[in-house]
Amino acid sequence: MRTTINNVSLDIESGARKWADKPAIVHAPSGLVVSYRELAHRIELVTGSLRAHGIKTGDRVAIVEGNTVNHVVSWYGILRAGALAVDFNFLLSGYEWGHVYADCRPQIAIAGSQFAQTISASGNQPVWSMESLTEQPSPQELRTSKMQSLDDPAVIAYTSGTTGLPRGVVHSHRSLARQLNLLQRACGYDEHWTSYVAVPLFALQGFLPQVAATLRFGGTVVLDDKFDPDRFAEVSQQYPISYTTLSSPMIPRLLALGEKTTIDLSHIRLLSCGGAPLHQDDRTAFEDRFGVHVTQGYSSTEVLGAFVMELYGDAPHGAAGKVFSDRSDPIRIMSDDTGTAADVGAIGEIAFHRSCALQKYWSQPDDDDSAFVAGQWHATGDIGRMDEDGYLFVLDRKKDVVIRGGFNIFSAEIERVLTSHPAVLEAVVVAAPSERLGEVPIAFVVCEPGDDISSDDLQDYARVRLGRLKTPESITKVQFDDLPRNSIGKVQKAELRDRVRVQAVPLG
Repeated sequence: MRTTINNVSLDIESGARKWADKPAIVHAPSGLVVSYRELAHRIELVTGSLRAHGIKTGDRVAIVEGNTVNHVVSWYGILRAGALAVDFNFLLSGYEWGHVYADCRPQIAIAGSQFAQTISASGNQPVWSMESLTEQPSPQELRTSKMQSLDDPAVIAYTSGTTGLPRGVVHSHRSLARQLNLLQRACGYDEHWTSYVAVPLFALQGFLPQVAATLRFGGTVVLDDKFDPDRFAEVSQQYPISYTTLSSPMIPRLLALGEKTTIDLSHIRLLSCGGAPLHQDDRTAFEDRFGVHVTQGYSSTEVLGAFVMELYGDAPHGAAGKVFSDRSDPIRIMSDDTGTAADVGAIGEIAFHRSCALQKYWSQPDDDDSAFVAGQWHATGDIGRMDEDGYLFVLDRKKDVVIRGGFNIFSAEIERVLTSHPAVLEAVVVAAPSERLGEVPIAFVVCEPGDDISSDDLQDYARVRLGRLKTPESITKVQFDDLPRNSIGKVQKAELRDRVRVQAVPLG
């Protein structure tokens, strides 16, 4: 299928001409079915209402919605009006919420009723419900909406804030379209594609492959309010699911259903897993039981126009996959802070070419080039290496490398070894200060409920597989909630390191 770079806000209008009565979106809990024609009409209403209420090119419009048809309609309607869509993570803490709202200062927010009070408390911006957006656009308003440059900003996507407060990542219309076309070439989206979506839509890296790419190429999106293993089983029998993305904790929940529950994955063409590393035992058990390959990969909110994925199950152990891009040189391993490329196989910071990355961070001036090294490379903050066959290995976050007596130790490597133990559900490794060695690695582990394995036994397990240098100086067993986490459950290592520095017994 040959594709061109065009404004994604016109995709549904085009789809309504090609597949007018075909289901574009199905809301699984309610049974609501919205055709491409009806979806295009709803988007026009939002576009017209935004224009009629004074929203102009470059304004910001916030979306605060769950996994609903209204969410999808809002996103396309905002882009169609020439405004910037700012998808809010409704799981943010109150402090983070206030920071994001103050940073982007949306002119208006389109929100579900359950979020309206929270938004009103964040500022004086008007809050709309979808039901209030009923203004029929004039032909002139729609013509004006179409006349956007592909290089104009389209979205502000906020990072998860794992290493600090969320940052607003600006992407253009061209970047969105380019990523969708790249996804199609890599994964094979077509009009027979059915995507099941149960992870939150507010993350751009989830919305684009699950919703926008599916609709751009004529498929059907099945939305669920949230993930529930029993409902997933039911939906899998109702719809021929060809693609879904699951977070790592969802896999063992599906396995726990047992053999008596029928889960039909016979139509799957792509099943990806993200959010956190998937325990190898869970991956193997899932693949053996359902006969599908669980795909994992690597990207970030800042990167569009390239992504890393191991699509075919042939990647070497530990590799994130190969790079997919329409550039010949989208990625490099930097040997230093000047952007110099490292030799093949050498370890350095992973960077993407600026043509595959963000336009800027929202709060930066237009002429601020600090997001790029040597003006050309966006440094991800992740340490990795590329082998001679083009496979990328992601080793650690740059900030999380432990320097023990002058030797670099990758915390992610220790975490992988510890979580390979059947008793360990999660492992987090950070640097602790040492007068003699500078830093030493220490670990915190969340174990299976009721498991009585000792910390000494886990240290022995790690020592056999890692050697003395990399073995954690201490391993502390903790509960899930003992670890500092952000709104989506990721451990905030910066806060954990701060605790370690000031507490003799950090946790537990």
